[in-house]
Amino acid sequence: MSGRRRKKPAAVAAADAAKFWGSDVDEPIAPFIRPTADPTALLRSLGPIPLTVQDKLAAAQLHAVYEKATMVATAVASAASLVEVDEGSPGS
Repeated sequence: MSGRRRKKPAAVAAADAAKFWGSDVDEPIAPFIRPTADPTALLRSLGPIPLTVQDKLAAAQLHAVYEKATMVATAVASAASLVEVDEGSPGS
């Protein structure tokens, strides 16, 4: 029977993770987001949904979920003042 394994201290584990994943950010983070006009474009680009029964109903439900998720994400970003505003839009 082998001996008990000792856990690494949290500081060592964090250092190992930073060494593996890297800690420097190479790309700047965009200050604003631009909501998409078509939130289901990515889903449609993957092709038909691989369900044999009620594939149209499943597609409609998934599209509804994507649209709702986009609305919620846009609302959260807007509350944090992170949504990009067009200079020519009437609301600006």
